[in-house]
Amino acid sequence: MPNNTLLDATGVAKNYGAVSALRDASLSVLPGEVHALMGANGAGKSTLVKILTGAIPADAGRILIRGEARDVRSPAAARRAGLLPVYQEPALIPDLDVLSNLRLTGTPVEPFRAWVRELGIPNLDIRETARDIPLAVLRVLDLARALAAEPDVLLLDEMTAALPANLAEKVLEVVRRQGDSGRSVIFISHRFVEISALCDRATVLRDGATVGVVDIEPGVEEKIVEMMLGARIEKTSVAAARTASEAPVVKDSHPRLSVRNLQLGTKLHDVSFDLANGEVAGVVALEGQGQDELFAALAGSIRPAGGTIAVDGAPVKFFHPS
Repeated sequence: MPNNTLLDATGVAKNYGAVSALRDASLSVLPGEVHALMGANGAGKSTLVKILTGAIPADAGRILIRGEARDVRSPAAARRAGLLPVYQEPALIPDLDVLSNLRLTGTPVEPFRAWVRELGIPNLDIRETARDIPLAVLRVLDLARALAAEPDVLLLDEMTAALPANLAEKVLEVVRRQGDSGRSVIFISHRFVEISALCDRATVLRDGATVGVVDIEPGVEEKIVEMMLGARIEKTSVAAARTASEAPVVKDSHPRLSVRNLQLGTKLHDVSFDLANGEVAGVVALEGQGQDELFAALAGSIRPAGGTIAVDGAPVKFFHPS
C-alpha cells in the first residue's frame, strides 16, 4: 500500500442471511486519483460504496482514511471523514423543496447554486418540490450537493447512466477537474469509453471479492472484461460460437429494415445493417457504445444527423415515436 493512500479498505464483507453480497473486497485510492470500480452486475460495487459511505454496516473489514482507522457507521460519519456519495437513486426527499433538502444536510446554498450552473442547469428554482423535478436533473442536484461539501473522496455510482448526453458530458468534465485539483473520485460505470477518458486505475470485483487492480491504458479493456467474468468468459465464447454456427441462414433478399451510414453526434458513426423478414438480429456492444442511441433513432425518439432508414425498400424519416 502506498504511503500516501487517501482511502484504503481491506477485507470488506457483507452478508444478508445466506446471501453474500461482499466476501473479500479491497480498494485503495490515492489523492487526486479518479479510480474506477468495475464488475458485472451483482459483483458488489454498490454494496461496497454504501459501506464506505455509512449507508449500511460491514460485517467484516477495515477502512483507513489517510492511514487512520475509521468506523464509518453512518452517512454523517462518512461525511465528516470526507466521503460523499451520489447513489443510483436520487437522495432528495420527494415531498420537500430543494432548499429544504439542502438544509437537512447542512449544504451551503451558494456553492450548491454555483455547481448546479456548472453542471448545465442555469435556471434552477430551489423552491421547487423535488418530486416535480425530472430524474436526470435530480441526479445532477445530488452531485451538486455533494460537490458543495468539498469532499476528499467523491463516490459516483452509475452517475451518467440516466443522463442525456449534454448533462453527462458536463458531469465528466467536473469529474476530470476534481482529479486535477487533487481530490479523489471513485467512479462506477459500465461504459469503457468513460473509464478510458477519466480514470487512472480500476479495481475489479467479481462475485463479491476484489480480483485485481489495473492501470487504465490502451488495450486494457479486454483484460478488465476477463477479470470481471473469470472462467465464464471461455464458456460464453464457446456457447456464442456454437449458437452462431447453428443459426439458420436467412435467404430473403429483400430486407424488411435497411439502415445505411447512420450518424448521430459522437455515438454513431457510419452504422449500416439489414434486417430480414422474420429475423432476430442481436446488437452486441459494451455499455455506452451507441446501442441506446441506435434504438432511439430507430424508434423515432431522436433524429439522426445523417444516413438513411428504409422499411420494405421505401425510405422513411421518423420525427416522433408515433
